[in-house]
Amino acid sequence: MMKRYIHCLILMSVVSFHCFSQKKDSAFKVSVYGFIKLNFTYDTRNLGKTDLFKPSLIPVSGVEDDNFFMSAKQTRVGLKVSRETSIGTIKGVIEGDFHNTSTDVGGLFKLRHAYVNVKGLTVGMTWSNFFDIEANPNTVDYEGPNSSTLSRVPQIRYEYQRKNHVWGISIENPLIDISLQPGGNIESKSQRFPDLVPSYRYQSDNGSTIKLAGLVREVLYTELSTDNNKRLWGYGMGIFVNWKLFSHDNLKFQVVHGTGIAGYIEDLSGLGYDALEDTAGKLEALPVTGGFISYQHQWCRVFNSTLVLGGLQTDNSSALVDNDYKRGRYVALNLFYTPISSLDFGIECLLGQRMNQNKQAGYAQRVQAAAVFKF
Repeated sequence: MMKRYIHCLILMSVVSFHCFSQKKDSAFKVSVYGFIKLNFTYDTRNLGKTDLFKPSLIPVSGVEDDNFFMSAKQTRVGLKVSRETSIGTIKGVIEGDFHNTSTDVGGLFKLRHAYVNVKGLTVGMTWSNFFDIEANPNTVDYEGPNSSTLSRVPQIRYEYQRKNHVWGISIENPLIDISLQPGGNIESKSQRFPDLVPSYRYQSDNGSTIKLAGLVREVLYTELSTDNNKRLWGYGMGIFVNWKLFSHDNLKFQVVHGTGIAGYIEDLSGLGYDALEDTAGKLEALPVTGGFISYQHQWCRVFNSTLVLGGLQTDNSSALVDNDYKRGRYVALNLFYTPISSLDFGIECLLGQRMNQNKQAGYAQRVQAAAVFKF
């Protein structure tokens, strides 16, 4: 009997010590951030008043039609919340802007980020793991080079960091974008599984980074002629580099290649190029390859410039016809003036080319300027 009392006393002591030794949760820390931004855009071709310079939108034929417009819809606001708890620091972010559509001058509020992070686990909507914001160049253009994998998706991601190395894996919301023939043999189906994105990232002591990421996804569909459910596998690989040079300059580049991953690539998003139904009634995933390189130079404390060269190429496919997109080219050169840390003025010249499957090409030039107040 005495042993039982002793055992109970020891157990109660252990439980009491654990409970009272737990770190009390701190108060919430809340901060607001964002910027107010006005864009000035002048096009030598009519690109539909869009402030996204996407070569896939360049008309191949037609006369030049100069176009000027202004917009403040890139204005952004965000809220950061953090709290120290017994299980670690919990961080939450909610962010949005008014860029709900690229052609609406007024704009409506649109969600950009909404996620919670604790101990390497991120749950919510934020940058895809098949992207690295640190490797994205500094441009006046809203979303940068045409081959960028810049995308934000709902996801669950876990990252394990050891010194300068970070291993990560995420499951992400599948957004399958396919093209079907009118009255054809293929019917799209709801997807059963999330996209799977493993990654590895290294950051040197001077802030340079290199990230390697993979992508595996499933495309489900039905062949109406046989009434069979079938699937295609999409895959992709990406390299994302941010290399710090000298005291303030940097060299950034990205290379991506894959099949069935067009929805992740800026210039191909919305074209239905993840997979296409050919004239024989078969569905095939489309291989794509893209990349860019940029160099940013700090002229002095208040002036810096970035040069960006980018390209994107789709593979041959019997499902593509003469007027379908084949490849795109992207060039940007800018100058930023930052008199104080919270105020930016930028001007940028952009050149773009779209080439169709029949080798006919269209070209566009743009001058874009912006004034930004950050808070």
